[in-house]
Amino acid sequence: METFFIFLKSTGEFIGTRGIVPEDESDEIGILETSETLAQLSACLVPKLSDGQIIEGATPEQIEAYNKAKVPASVSSLRFWRAVFEILGITKDFVKSQVELIPDPTKKTLILIMLNEAQEFDRANSDLNQMATDLQIPQEELDQIFITASNYIL
Repeated sequence: METFFIFLKSTGEFIGTRGIVPEDESDEIGILETSETLAQLSACLVPKLSDGQIIEGATPEQIEAYNKAKVPASVSSLRFWRAVFEILGITKDFVKSQVELIPDPTKKTLILIMLNEAQEFDRANSDLNQMATDLQIPQEELDQIFITASNYIL
């Protein structure tokens, strides 16, 4: 059985995974006794973050899950439209003019009701997601609109 030491500085900077215990033991994150190799052990490490940004050790799946977790379930209408304008440079009136082009009168009316009357927008709303698709707004950009909107202080 081999002992691994996993060390990070208080700043989050990676020091090492094995060796002599540093003089400042407050920097020590953990000691793990294992028969795993260092490569096997490092594959199990949680991604390291700095100011909310992943800096090392993350798989694409972990990054995607981390980013999805930051997307709020809903935001207020005011915050939503402010973020849409800031990120996409388009207004609510422009979006409504595009909705007016929908040939199905029922669908058009339901979406216009949502746009005009919603107090908040839910990220999972199928009409909102379809409207974004119709306007060629990628889902990642819609996520960013919700993240940005949730950070406004009004």
